[in-house]
Amino acid sequence: MYHLCKELGIKRGDLISIIGSGGKTSLMFQLARRLCNSGESVVTTITTRMEPLPAYLGAKAVLSEDFAPERPCCDGLPFVVGGFDKADGKFFGPSKEFINSRLLNGGNIVLAEADGSAKKALKLYRIHEPVFTGMETKVIAVVGMSALGKNASNDYIHRLSLLGRGAADRTIDEDFIETLLFMKNGYLDVAGTKAVCLVFNSISADGQLAAAVKLAAAVSLRYPFIKVFFRGSIWGTERDNGYFYNLIKAGGL
Repeated sequence: MYHLCKELGIKRGDLISIIGSGGKTSLMFQLARRLCNSGESVVTTITTRMEPLPAYLGAKAVLSEDFAPERPCCDGLPFVVGGFDKADGKFFGPSKEFINSRLLNGGNIVLAEADGSAKKALKLYRIHEPVFTGMETKVIAVVGMSALGKNASNDYIHRLSLLGRGAADRTIDEDFIETLLFMKNGYLDVAGTKAVCLVFNSISADGQLAAAVKLAAAVSLRYPFIKVFFRGSIWGTERDNGYFYNLIKAGGL
């Protein structure tokens, strides 16, 4: 995570939206902890809906009406929400106006999860996603690599039906993931011009890492301004691994 914080040049007043699939939430809170431990004032939030968070993330849900901007990193990482919907058992986000004014006020760094993927490794986007506030300074897109080699199905891909007929007969290989990255309304298209980072996540095997490196090279050719990182248990069990693509390209891993 050190590499990601350093290379993105995260600073006070940044609103960083995290989109994609296959590990957005855990990445958001790891990034928040890293920044908080380095002395930054950090707030996390959502712009859509989210199930209650597991305890290991160390987050503390705070209603937007109770948010105290002078105590952002006290007593757990603040996870600011608009409320809780008992009907579907999910939190919903505060208003865009609240995020843009109250959460960013005072020089906080705000990390916002800006779409959902139903806990699947990959996803297809509907026209209304992601849900941005309009004040983003950076966008991080996450792509889960755990589905590599599996048969394309709803077990691994959120909204697979949007790919049309025949999609369920394919194997999830590098070409399949590359299509999701570059297609209209794909990961990089919806990220927009503020996309500065792509994270290939949940890498637990050499084959997944090799595929991620090839995909990173393809991204680098088309979008040389996007920084690419890799994250996963292949490097250990701390769940805090992030390697900048150019370091790997230069043999620095």
